[in-house]
Amino acid sequence: MKKLLILFLIFCNICKANHNYILKDTTVIHQISFSRGGNPGYDYKDLLEKELYTIIIEENGDVTLKWNGKCPTSKNNTVICSYSGIITKNQFSNLTKKLKQIKYTELKELYVPLVEWEHITSDYYTITYNNGLQKKITDQNHDIDGLKEFREMLIKLKKEIKWAPAK
Repeated sequence: MKKLLILFLIFCNICKANHNYILKDTTVIHQISFSRGGNPGYDYKDLLEKELYTIIIEENGDVTLKWNGKCPTSKNNTVICSYSGIITKNQFSNLTKKLKQIKYTELKELYVPLVEWEHITSDYYTITYNNGLQKKITDQNHDIDGLKEFREMLIKLKKEIKWAPAK
């Protein structure tokens, strides 16, 4: 027991002598979900062109784009309600770097504008990390530092992906 105590004290002294501690971020992001919400009454476009949608990005590169809410019925099933695509590990890494840069785990759950309007649109972020933990953020302000740039990254990525109708 004395030997363990002595080893522990020696280890502590070595650690104190080296003041250059670097705490490594051990957060591992597994999934990013982004939804644009608002009044669907004006958004009659095809899902690939819609402004209101949900995009789910998995750490393995699989991406799903789907209709917000219930997909409308159509004659002859001409409306596609879900698409799938793939991104590279580098693209996913860039997204996670941005999330870590803006310290997403420290962001508030709700951001509201200073002036409330009758019809508020919202962006919803759900980040799944460390095997099941989730951070959910609702952004009605659309001008929060970090989130604004992250949203623009996601919108740009949505345009770059080669989409195929999901089965």
